[in-house]
Amino acid sequence: AGAMGGGMRGRRLAALKSANESREPKFVIAARELVLAAPSLRPRYSRNPLCEPCDDAGAEFSVAARWAADARALCDWDAMPPALDVAHPEGGAVPADRGERKRQQLLNVALFVAPALRLNPRAKVVDFGAGGGHQSLFLARAFPEATFCLVDLKRRSLDVASRRVQQAGLKNVRIVHGRIEDFREDFDVGV
Repeated sequence: AGAMGGGMRGRRLAALKSANESREPKFVIAARELVLAAPSLRPRYSRNPLCEPCDDAGAEFSVAARWAADARALCDWDAMPPALDVAHPEGGAVPADRGERKRQQLLNVALFVAPALRLNPRAKVVDFGAGGGHQSLFLARAFPEATFCLVDLKRRSLDVASRRVQQAGLKNVRIVHGRIEDFREDFDVGV
């Protein structure tokens, strides 16, 4: 145990301190921490083209860098249809002052969800509490073989999601109005 505490909490605090000092994006730090803290995940993701080869010296960092690069590519907002860009006026009714922060959040979502979708491109993804679909619609565009189900109780939010799905021409998205607790379908990835 060091000055910041031992175990996972101490590593996490040290990583955050390092991120603040180096100005390295927090999602890169998070990916590196994930791989370092859970080396048993590496073989599971070895079929992921972003992670091969995982046996190189320093692979913990190259895996994190590959995941981060993939997340950035998935979040290329300039190439995104306006309906899927949360910072665009047509992109989901996010106030202009929140658009950039929302983009950062989606970058983090892509960082952790994309590897699972790379392993299973035909995955069934459920976005629980989907609202306007911010967390999953950009992924539905990037992974057209996967199926996405947006579940929410608020009809108004699902109307926004439905409009965005239609404007973006997404064919792999289904919208379910209802309570999360009542959703009983099988799925591979939950967001």
